[in-house]
Amino acid sequence: GWGIRMNLRGETGYIERNGPAVRLFVRKPNSGTDEDCWIYVFNCKDPKRVCLIFNGEEGEADTSSFLAKSDK
Repeated sequence: GWGIRMNLRGETGYIERNGPAVRLFVRKPNSGTDEDCWIYVFNCKDPKRVCLIFNGEEGEADTSSFLAKSDK
């Protein structure tokens, strides 16, 4: 369905249409591991550019070191 939802993996998603998405991992406060995080997924027209913006790299050509991962 469309809208804000939580999937069976516990990820919160904003789904407005079919297509590419960005999965954003946010580490929980006082967490000792990368696995203990909230996961947000949302659709966007240009996921690679969104990842560059999240990582402070907008305009750079190298997209191999995303912290935010594109689900394309």
